Amino acid sequence: MKDNSVMAGDPLKIKEEANELFKVGEYDKAIDLCNQALDICKDDNLRCILHKNAAASHLKLKDYEDAIKHCDKALEMKPQDPKALYRRATALEALERFEEAYVDAQKALIASPVDANTFKPLLARLHLIVQQRRNKFSQTREKASKMVKLAFGEDPQKNSDEDLETGLNNIVVLCRERAGIESLLELGILPRLKSLLEIKRPTKAQLSRKLMGVRALSSMVSFDSPKAKRVLKDLGIPFLLNLQDISYGFVGDQTLIDESLVAVQYLWQSILDSLSGTKKGNKPSKELLAENKSVIDTFLTTLTMTLNSRAIQGEARDSIIQLFTKNIDHVCLGWAERFVEVKGLQRLADIGAEVPELKTESSMIITSNTRALVAALLQILYDNMFYDGARKGFLENIEEFTNELLTSPDFESKIRVTSLITLLLNGAVDVGNTMIAKQGILQMILVMANSEEYIQQRVATEAIVAAASKKDKAKAIIGEGINILKRLYQSKNDEIKVRALVGLCKLGSAGGTDASWRPFADGSTIKLAEACRRFLLNPANDVQIQRWAVEGLSYLTLDADVKEKLIEDKPAVKTMLEISRHAPNMGELVYPIIMTLVNLLNAYDKKEVDPEMIELAKFAKVHIPEEHEFDDPDFVLQRVEVLAELGVTSCLVNLAKATESANVLELISRILNAVCERENLRGMVVAQGGGRELIRIALKSNEKGRINASQALARIGVNTAPSVAFPGQRMYEVIKPLLNLLDMDRSALENFEALLALCNIVGESESCQKRIFEEKGFMKIEHYAYEKHTKLRMAAVQCLSNLASTEQFQRYYEGDNDRVKFMMMLCHPDDELTTEDKDDIETMKAASAILAILTATSRIVCGRILTCIKSPLDILIWLIANPMIDLQVRGVTICRNIIKCDQELAERLVGSPVFELMMALSQKELPAEGSIPKDEMKKHTDIKQRCTEAMQAAEEWGLVKKT
Repeated sequence: MKDNSVMAGDPLKIKEEANELFKVGEYDKAIDLCNQALDICKDDNLRCILHKNAAASHLKLKDYEDAIKHCDKALEMKPQDPKALYRRATALEALERFEEAYVDAQKALIASPVDANTFKPLLARLHLIVQQRRNKFSQTREKASKMVKLAFGEDPQKNSDEDLETGLNNIVVLCRERAGIESLLELGILPRLKSLLEIKRPTKAQLSRKLMGVRALSSMVSFDSPKAKRVLKDLGIPFLLNLQDISYGFVGDQTLIDESLVAVQYLWQSILDSLSGTKKGNKPSKELLAENKSVIDTFLTTLTMTLNSRAIQGEARDSIIQLFTKNIDHVCLGWAERFVEVKGLQRLADIGAEVPELKTESSMIITSNTRALVAALLQILYDNMFYDGARKGFLENIEEFTNELLTSPDFESKIRVTSLITLLLNGAVDVGNTMIAKQGILQMILVMANSEEYIQQRVATEAIVAAASKKDKAKAIIGEGINILKRLYQSKNDEIKVRALVGLCKLGSAGGTDASWRPFADGSTIKLAEACRRFLLNPANDVQIQRWAVEGLSYLTLDADVKEKLIEDKPAVKTMLEISRHAPNMGELVYPIIMTLVNLLNAYDKKEVDPEMIELAKFAKVHIPEEHEFDDPDFVLQRVEVLAELGVTSCLVNLAKATESANVLELISRILNAVCERENLRGMVVAQGGGRELIRIALKSNEKGRINASQALARIGVNTAPSVAFPGQRMYEVIKPLLNLLDMDRSALENFEALLALCNIVGESESCQKRIFEEKGFMKIEHYAYEKHTKLRMAAVQCLSNLASTEQFQRYYEGDNDRVKFMMMLCHPDDELTTEDKDDIETMKAASAILAILTATSRIVCGRILTCIKSPLDILIWLIANPMIDLQVRGVTICRNIIKCDQELAERLVGSPVFELMMALSQKELPAEGSIPKDEMKKHTDIKQRCTEAMQAAEEWGLVKKT
């Protein structure tokens, strides 16, 4: 390829280079060059051509929206340009905008009748589709009319509950396609749905119909941004947000209530996704965000105002918090700073300060999950404060809220402040630490803990537990509050006792994994862990108390002695894993269980310590952390086996479903990756649903989470059949995570495992092969074929051999490059092979297989084999005469294909030693039946058959005569 910097001032030369890149399938690079030329080109004719060329590349990459934009620009300069019209029609057809595509195809034919052979197939295809759609629209409208009458009791013949439900079910289905939506809107569906959803105190049948009404709206707004805006305009934002009380007044089936709330949250999310262009994991569209900014702001601001309303149910409040959690981040809607501006942070603080036991007139209803959801949202908000001014504003909002509470003389306000600080320490930790460090706050908490009142004791103890997160804080509390915690541990109330126990556990684990730093006397952590296990196993305790017991273990298991004691207590471990089923309704369970598992498996980041630095530290008399013998890999592997036996994967699947936090998903991925490191446990991970969750984590977690999840998926894919490991759609979804491991920043082991898994997957189906090219994975895989590392090179070439039958692969090898030459060189060893060179042998088999596949269909590749290096015949002879029968089969196949391909190419082989060898092999007797295995016998037969075919082809070309 030419140096782009040399061509920087000449758009015509850049265009020519882009054309060359297009021919060899380098579409991304071709687009970059077209855009580069457009930046400097002043000639409208050339600019028009560049836009058309860029559109062609976008079509190849299936970037249809971008292709349309370039065609639009070209048509601004030449309104009747046939190529621009044709390419836009092609893109519109792919986007199922058939009527628009048909118009463009007609214009293209009128503008250039000489190209009728090119345009007519598209025009004929579109004409048929448009006619069918018109007929279907007519039928759809008739069906929609019937269903509207049936669903809303307008059919006097049918108005039973069953008929109404049938009608609504059909309306939900109709809302999944454009024709159905258009028909329903024409028939006035929105006012009817509004009347249905306004029903107060619904019966079970009415709530069920309201649920279907919400689902119909979700499908409608999901279709595109204009439909979402139509629904918002006709129904109004306040009405749609008031759907949070969809089940208000209904008493009965809790499952139906939960489904209704989930459906409302999904409707809100669908509206935001359509307005922002965030669909199927895509990033938001800048154009749509700018166009719909005022609508999105109004929608989210109204939701913000509702957050701490005393009039809504706790489950509805949770839905609103979850919606903000999913959308407020900078990679989504980027609404974090705006949320702070509209006083959303103070409303969250109001929720976080809520203590259900304080029954006052101003109390709001919260669920057992609300505080965990608020903590997660606070963390996301704080992480999105990217500069000092934003963080300062965040803190000022919190201080403003707490100062107002602290000026009140009643103790309830101080309890609320303490409750909020606890929440901050579990969410926006930096802010929580700042608040507890303020003068008098820690003393106030210790005084409350020392009181005799249950609520004060409980809230204060939880604050102490949350505050002891770092050594400096832990030391301060050890100095001032250790005796208070010990006294509270003697309480007869188990809820106080278990919290005090957790406080002691957290303080006792302040040394982390450092075996040389122990805050308490030797043996204290073991005794504390035994107390936690007793709480966990006591059948009289509810899940809340068990949750606190697990939290205590999550701190104590930093101590390797505790890890070994806990893993020996299988009933306690099994109970901990089983209570994960409560996690979807009790978010506070998620983190303690995960952290305990992370500690047991040492699945945390470890810093490699330089031995020289240790010696320097000893010389300087600086404390050096020590690793416990129970943290050796052998002990960790034993713990992995025990946890797998007790059902750790099912537990992790439950926890993954209960969280949207990228950091928590990262921890889950670490644990699953540690389990998948054991080859014998990978099948169990798949059987218990781990594969599905790993794919979700690989797409939704943070960078470390994505890498861990991707490596776990690679390990599963290495030795499990893809159809079993990743059934159905998952086989395509897993390709992207595996390709993400093909990066120079990843370890050689991660690269190798990903290549092996990809090799298995692309060998499974043609669709998987196409997906590799769609995800731009070919170049990533090919890069490792050039590696000196023999295993990486072998895995890469094997993976390429499974892609060799595709059209895109052939195009790459027919381009102006040295790919054929490189494969030829890989077919022959540099030195004499030994039995230890297994990887090189496998590489030679894969490389020769690639050439055998390509020569079957490509005359260009056949020609290059004979011209790309000085002595191609030597390599072909080495293959044909090879004692390894697999290489011999591939060698004769390549030569047979070249001879059959073209008379001129055949002439170069006929009369050469290659041809003489093939002639000899065609006449060679096959081994006696039964003297060798059947598969080997088949290979001997194939060699003889292909050599015979080569002789026959040479005879047909008139190059030899049969004797």
